[in-house]
Parts: sequence; C-alpha cells; structure tokens
Amino acid sequence: MINIDDFKKLNIVVGTIESVEDIEGSEKLYKLRVNIGNETRQILGGLKLSY
Repeated sequence: MINIDDFKKLNIVVGTIESVEDIEGSEKLYKLRVNIGNETRQILGGLKLSY
C-alpha cells in the first residue's frame, strides 16, 4: 500500500490532447500528442478497445 510520503513524490499535471493518431498494426494503441502548458509530450495509450 502507498503511504503519504510516497504520494507526495508524485507530479500530477493536467494536459490537453492536441491530436490522436492510429498506430498501424496495433490492436490497442493510439499515439497522443498532449500539451501540458510549457511543453508537448507524445504518449502511447492503450485506448483502442475503449474508444
């Protein structure tokens, strides 16, 4: 179980999804470009089965 000291180490940010691309040959993954304010990150998410 996580304790409060471990929880305080987390860096939680909110971002805006700018684009979603299909990954050819993948049954589960999308490539997401997420703007978190001062930078844009590329993230792979296993969301195809849900969306």
